[in-house]
Amino acid sequence: MKKEKIYFVSGANTAGKSTIIPLLKKALPAYFHIHDFDERGVPNSVTTDWRKNETKHWLRLAMRNSKKGFSTIICGLSMPEEIYGVEKSKKIIFILLDISAQQIGKRMRQRWNSPAKIRRLQKVTQLSLDGAIQANIATAKKLRAQCRLYKGKIFNTSSAIAEKTAQRIIDYIVK
Repeated sequence: MKKEKIYFVSGANTAGKSTIIPLLKKALPAYFHIHDFDERGVPNSVTTDWRKNETKHWLRLAMRNSKKGFSTIICGLSMPEEIYGVEKSKKIIFILLDISAQQIGKRMRQRWNSPAKIRRLQKVTQLSLDGAIQANIATAKKLRAQCRLYKGKIFNTSSAIAEKTAQRIIDYIVK
């Protein structure tokens, strides 16, 4: 069992990061502290600087938890180069919920399926729906490359249901 570890569960938009949080909380022992990367709030326009600052926050919290005997799981869009650029601890394990370009497009069109939702997406991203899909496909590709570079674990979620993805993560971290 991997106790006192720090797990970053990342992936492109619609890969399933937020969906698995309640499943992990329900199934894992109490020594796992599980957080949504965005739980402290997200600005109207997300920037790389904001994400880097949040990464630093979560790393500080996770390192404190580790000293108390807890493992921490942070689910949300985080980049391996930013994580390992701040903290090079062997306690950090990066897990990628990978998703195909086709599924990104399909899931984003399902999620952003009304004019009001599309306006919200455009306000946050400054992109059209098609532009946001292409940006997320590029993000997935970048995450995949960085995950391999930093020797993270990749789970393909293109056709997996949330319960199966959560169980695969649980099996991986408590083995």
